[in-house]
Amino acid sequence: MEKETPLTPMVQSVKDLKFKVHPDNVNWVQAKHTFENGITILIEGGEGLYGDGYESFEVSAWNGNDLLKLATDSKFLYYAYPRQVNEAIQMILENKLK
Repeated sequence: MEKETPLTPMVQSVKDLKFKVHPDNVNWVQAKHTFENGITILIEGGEGLYGDGYESFEVSAWNGNDLLKLATDSKFLYYAYPRQVNEAIQMILENKLK
């Protein structure tokens, strides 16, 4: 994966992230950020993904090569609303993901 540049000094919610056009499809958007604890979050959306990129998003997080569990039964959040993305960010900040 390509290395991202820091998006903001302190990311605490989805509104702090900078969404860009997805490198694989101009109809998709993505925001990616690596936190100080080494966990990276990726938020994506658009036609064909599990979120429209406006009101809902597909979310994943990892630490090194380990994909982290974001939901009780999944390592991804599908059709996640901003409130759910914010909850995932808080879990990352509080080191509560396994």
